[in-house]
Amino acid sequence: PVHGFRIHNRIVQEILLRFLIRAHLPGGGMFGTVADLLPVTHTPRPTLLWLAGVTALATFVMGWFFDTQTNASLPYWDSATTCMSFAAMWMTARKYIENWVVWLVVDVMATVIYLVKGIELYAVLYGIYLAMAIIGWRAWRRSLNLASSSA
Repeated sequence: PVHGFRIHNRIVQEILLRFLIRAHLPGGGMFGTVADLLPVTHTPRPTLLWLAGVTALATFVMGWFFDTQTNASLPYWDSATTCMSFAAMWMTARKYIENWVVWLVVDVMATVIYLVKGIELYAVLYGIYLAMAIIGWRAWRRSLNLASSSA
């Protein structure tokens, strides 16, 4: 087994970094000009159910791996925030307003996780992300309300 929080943390950060880089590539990523043209909408219920199932399964598999192969202190909680972040990024790219609810949950969970681990600066960072998610959710809600009132 691989041992150490640093190795576990590095693996998770590497996965997220690669995904974020790919997602932001001009023209080929999720957040290009096409996403800018999309209206803010609600996530269709079948999509929410599918995404929740995939996220739960991925969380379990990733958590199990880090629980059995590393000495990570909170493998399932860390895995949940990672998998939920991927789901939120996917939803953000499609301008589903519910992405902000996922980000709020991730930010609260991550803040608590980092406080429990004694990494206060990361907890502060996620507190800032929490405030940003609230601002983003309110802005998208206004956009959604404007679109529905003009339709």
